[in-house]
Amino acid sequence: MRLRRDLGFTLIELLVVIAIIGVLIALLLPAVQQAREAARRNTCSNNLKQLGLAIHNYNDAFNILPPGCRRSVTGTPGTLDAWGGWSVHSMLLPYIERHDVANLLNYDANSYRTDSAPYASNGNMNYTGMSTIINAFLCPSDPTKQVGTLGGFHNAGQNYPASVGDTSVYGTYSATESRGPFWIDSNCTLSQVPDGLKNTIFFSERLKGNQNSALKSPARVYRNAPAWPTGGTPNGTRVPIAMAPGAFDNWVTQCNTWANGLDVTPTADVLHHAGRYWSISMYTYSLFNTIHTPNSPNADCSNGGCGEFDCSGVYTARSQHPGGVNAVLGDGSVQFYSTNIDRNVWWALGSRAGGETISSGN
Repeated sequence: MRLRRDLGFTLIELLVVIAIIGVLIALLLPAVQQAREAARRNTCSNNLKQLGLAIHNYNDAFNILPPGCRRSVTGTPGTLDAWGGWSVHSMLLPYIERHDVANLLNYDANSYRTDSAPYASNGNMNYTGMSTIINAFLCPSDPTKQVGTLGGFHNAGQNYPASVGDTSVYGTYSATESRGPFWIDSNCTLSQVPDGLKNTIFFSERLKGNQNSALKSPARVYRNAPAWPTGGTPNGTRVPIAMAPGAFDNWVTQCNTWANGLDVTPTADVLHHAGRYWSISMYTYSLFNTIHTPNSPNADCSNGGCGEFDCSGVYTARSQHPGGVNAVLGDGSVQFYSTNIDRNVWWALGSRAGGETISSGN
């Protein structure tokens, strides 16, 4: 009598096969994720490359760099206000082949206060242009939503702020010169970058805020922080390298203590709307400084109760790329800078005329 053999897997065989498949997936998944991040980082680098080329095309047209903030009228005749000023990015639209968006903007009108007098009369006309998402301004590694709300209107965000250098200064009515290539009403030329275009950062990355004061995010900024230590040049700006020994580090400790308390009990002093407008010229929206190193564990703090990042403070280059951030230099080249970069080198890369020496090994 012939015995009939049952076809199929035994339970043990099935479990072995499942275990093998699980191991293969576990081995392949990190590789797939790394490949996807590499592609996103490459897209990010190409976006910054576009900005670098746009800067030079703008310079070819006007023999000057675009201003870090092009102040606009407030509604009061003869009065200019950085609160309604236009960003570097808005000036560069025609040079990244977005004439269509540039043509929607009235640069003589206000970019900011669309919700109240004296701004409402001239700001709302720019809504269509300001709400247009510009993919060249967005890093695909940052999953945060792309628009923010201002006065009931949605405005598109961005990830690539321009550098004011190793400087902490901002004033809505002050055109104080920074140590970087951009500032309010800046009129910097390429000849005013004696440190060398290949040694000076023009743009880097900044994470967009999560629009949620209760949910911690590396894009957070903590206002009303302890006052900055005195010292720094030029023109009264705050420059860590010019401060008394230990003064800046002591302030960083105080800032972190302040931020840790707000993380436990969030208040209105937690600002969570970084990077939500490409059109408006303020810190985190379209400007940053090179005071903290990339993706620093130290908190970003601002002095005073400014709600729109118009106060002095630290506004750090941050990204979702493992290990660092991309940045475009004045010569148009894009480099990836490690989170572990020496802060003195990072400060030197931020200044355009500091006279520092940066070796290739740095």
